[in-house]
Parts: sequence; structure tokens; C-alpha cells
Amino acid sequence: MVALLASLLAIGPIIWLLLTSFKVSAEVYTVTLTLFPKRWVLENYLALARNADYVAYGRNSVIISFAGTVVTVAISALAAFAFSRYRFRDETPCSWLCSSRG
Repeated sequence: MVALLASLLAIGPIIWLLLTSFKVSAEVYTVTLTLFPKRWVLENYLALARNADYVAYGRNSVIISFAGTVVTVAISALAAFAFSRYRFRDETPCSWLCSSRG
């Protein structure tokens, strides 16, 4: 029951976003909130396709992904070196599982 409630709370905003994307602008900014659009339109998606710069978006995604990967590998390499070379004072079974020391 708790998992169902948590799932609904997690997916609720996504459903709201999707249904709102099919509303006209005037209906989005009204005071009374409605879940389903009174009139279903595709204008928002057509405007997105006309006005979006997908090449720049793709380039930015590649740059951010590459930089994030480089930083993650660098930090992980430093941590791996520390786990493999140094003997820690309070070693626990968990630390032995995380390392490959014999």
C-alpha cells in the first residue's frame, strides 16, 4: 500500500506535465486547475519542433556527459588507489567487500 502511494506521488507530476502539454496557453494559466484539457491541441509540440535548436542541445548534453564521466573516473581512481594501498585503522567486513585486497 505504501509503495503504491509512493509510486502515485512520484508519477503524479509527470502525468500532470504530460496532460498540461496538450492544453492551450490560456487554459494553463487559469485560476481553476483541471487535470484533463478542455480542448486537446498539438500546437505546443509543433512550436517546439519549429523553434528548438536540437544540435546545440545535443552538443551541450555530450559536453556535460563527458565532463561528468571524466570527473567520476578521476575521483574513483583516487579512491581505488587509497583502498588498495593504505591500511585503515578501523577496517570492517564491509571495507573488505568493497576492496579486492587479499
